[in-house]
Amino acid sequence: MKNIFKTNDERIDSEHEKIFTLNRKLENQINSNSEKELKEVVKEIMNHVLFHFEDEEAHMILLDVDKEYFNRHQKEHQKIRTTCQNLVNGIKRTEIEDLQLEVNRIMIDIKAHILNFDLEIKKYVS
Repeated sequence: MKNIFKTNDERIDSEHEKIFTLNRKLENQINSNSEKELKEVVKEIMNHVLFHFEDEEAHMILLDVDKEYFNRHQKEHQKIRTTCQNLVNGIKRTEIEDLQLEVNRIMIDIKAHILNFDLEIKKYVS
């Protein structure tokens, strides 16, 4: 994971790294695996994103982050959560090309989220 995405919080950074690793796995397999296998990787990415958001919010409470920051952060999580859940719910009907585009869009949203919200966590990490 590039340093620009590091929060200096080992727990959060390792979860971000797993999201990026799973996305690379998808990119490496896109032309070589069956549609079913690719859709399973997409589900794995989306499910980890959903897990990560829950875990990150719980961790932020333990870090005693500012309530206003937490609420804004949680609201941004909910936007991405909804997109991930919609993708997973409609995955059986989604063509591979559309699926790849949607995952790419979600990854752009996640990267923007890390840069615009998660990096603020550095203030709370001792």
